[in-house]
Amino acid sequence: MVAQSHFDILAMSIVSLLLFRKRPKLMLLGFIYTRRQQQWIAKIKRCYFSIIVGLAHRVVCHSVLEVEDNRRFFNSPDSKFIFIPYGLHVYAPRSSAQLQPDSEPYALSAGRSGRDYALLGRVFAELGYPLRIVCDSDQAVKEVESAENIRILNSCYGEDYLKQLAAAKLVIVPIAVDDISAGQMVFLQAMALRKPVIITDTPTTRLYAEHGKTALLVEKGSFTELKLAVEAVWGDVELAARLAETGYRHFAISIPWLFSSKIFATY
Repeated sequence: MVAQSHFDILAMSIVSLLLFRKRPKLMLLGFIYTRRQQQWIAKIKRCYFSIIVGLAHRVVCHSVLEVEDNRRFFNSPDSKFIFIPYGLHVYAPRSSAQLQPDSEPYALSAGRSGRDYALLGRVFAELGYPLRIVCDSDQAVKEVESAENIRILNSCYGEDYLKQLAAAKLVIVPIAVDDISAGQMVFLQAMALRKPVIITDTPTTRLYAEHGKTALLVEKGSFTELKLAVEAVWGDVELAARLAETGYRHFAISIPWLFSSKIFATY
């Protein structure tokens, strides 16, 4: 059985125990473990997730780096953590036109974990292009410059989020961290909707994007590189179309391979 959150793992295990049935093999998707909390919070968190990891038969990470790191951190068997590069809960409509609202051209960014929205805000405040940031964390966007061309959408979920993404001229994922996975699901969702993407170059995003082919990768924290990349995609229709189409094909080819792999043979 496949679970998309640690809550699902806990609930499925409890239900299985109450029904006196054999505990099913559970696979936890998209596991990202951060360690930046205060010491007492970190201890409680580690204890809780040690239980979750113990209940799961397999735990899927977004990068090879995290597989090795989590194996050591949780002192788990080599087979416990595995790397699967492409998300399994990405919405891929047959036509993105069904999601398109009428709107002026704009760039979109989304997510809350490990984002560098302060840098993104500075770039767009200078460029003047319309930017929308989908984020429900005030802390994550607190340093974004106040500008008429920048909108923060802090209550945008589900189909509303997909509509915003599908109607965007381009998608930008500015990452501030390089020791954990961040931005993959937004990047994959954008590829599934044929959007050109600009994403920060980190050890984990390199596993998903090829610079100049499926996306434009920019140096972490570089105002100049991000600005030039945005100007390039915004002003070059052919470049934007090529990135969007190549990214979509890469995504479309990868997902069927994933489901046919031996990883899911027993699930």
